[in-house]
Amino acid sequence: MKCNAPELWLDDYKANEQNIGRLLIYAAIAAPGAAVIASMMARRIGAGHTIIACARGYQEFFASLQMGAQIEEYLDSATFAQMIDDFAVRAVLIGAGSGVNIAVRERVIGALKRQVAVILDSQGVLSFGNSLDLLKIHEQQTPLIIAIRPNELYALSGADAQADMRELLCQLAVRINGIVICKSNPLVIASANAKEGGIGVGEIIYNPSDFAYSDISSNNDVLCGMVAGLCALGMPALSASMMGAYCHGLGQKKLGKGLICEDFNHIIPAIMKEY
Repeated sequence: MKCNAPELWLDDYKANEQNIGRLLIYAAIAAPGAAVIASMMARRIGAGHTIIACARGYQEFFASLQMGAQIEEYLDSATFAQMIDDFAVRAVLIGAGSGVNIAVRERVIGALKRQVAVILDSQGVLSFGNSLDLLKIHEQQTPLIIAIRPNELYALSGADAQADMRELLCQLAVRINGIVICKSNPLVIASANAKEGGIGVGEIIYNPSDFAYSDISSNNDVLCGMVAGLCALGMPALSASMMGAYCHGLGQKKLGKGLICEDFNHIIPAIMKEY
């Protein structure tokens, strides 16, 4: 195991921080705040252009919630996938309040066929149920990052609570051929194809012990928005995952007790000044 620290990802950030990052976020009307928060955090950490994709008829509604993002309507999975090409995005975030259903799965598969980084929050992952092997459709072409809770890790792995979490994380990363962020205490990351930053395949990266993960409402959207925003800049997927997790943990430490997800909007600029 290796402790997450700036020296693991800072060079990759410096090499890409001046890029104009374009990020597409799939929004669901059942939980609109999730996509809005993710978009806000992505822009705060550096993504210069976020596009929230919503169902037809809800463009005005989402525009009233998120003035800083571009709002576009889609009809179906095909038109959602076409947005990836039309807006030349570098990253796609799916799962923030999306619900667990076949439509979400179809949108994920469409994104994985494009040459972009794909970030999936819990609901995007759970929409695949027992068919996680479908996520390997991207193979080596598309960076894939999933963020899940410990109970979801055990459920997806078909293991009981006595199983070794580190082993399960590595197995799941290999199974999806991507990166797994587990929202535990401490937060941990595993990668199937770790090549940058001196990280070996099967090695676990963990956040410092004083960066406790608080499972408050929409905290997942904050974390995924930050990671997706860094991917949109062009950072390698593992470096973006480590930096997003580190800055998220540091933000929680600085904010302390009583924080709510909206507080990150004010603390991120102060954190970014350090880098």
